[in-house]
Amino acid sequence: MSDASSLYGGDEGNSDPGSYSDWLAGIGRSCIVDVPVAVLLPGFQLRGVGTDPRHVEVLAEVARSSPLPPILVQKDGMRVIDGLHRCAVARLRGETTVSAHVIECTDAEALVFAIKANTMHGLPLSRADRMASVELTLARYPGWSDRAIANLAGLSAKTVAGIRTH
Repeated sequence: MSDASSLYGGDEGNSDPGSYSDWLAGIGRSCIVDVPVAVLLPGFQLRGVGTDPRHVEVLAEVARSSPLPPILVQKDGMRVIDGLHRCAVARLRGETTVSAHVIECTDAEALVFAIKANTMHGLPLSRADRMASVELTLARYPGWSDRAIANLAGLSAKTVAGIRTH
């Protein structure tokens, strides 16, 4: 897989990220497989408060009438990139597997994918969580522009510049 700067758009900082499915197709992963819930490990913890039990309950209610979207899993280590709440729903319902896109990527790429996914759908990241994600991104991609990182995290380039200088 190519690096996250080319997958994400690097300094171009796409102004219109499109849909989550368009983005996922853009990373070249359309195969969905059932993965045993027991083998999955949490990936990046982007939410300072962790998994929200109320959101898990809401998703469990939705799952009674329609399937939830597949989660995104990093093949190396079977770490969940996106979908910890959906994994919690599967556990709550006593399900042994969950539908997933399993992708080969580096830890740095997994971080970018996790941030991108969490800014495009599902329970929004808090402002504090988005700011923390900027710090994580800067540590892995210090050469990325403020605008590209801002687009990824859903913040302004000015906010990213302020985080970069601290």
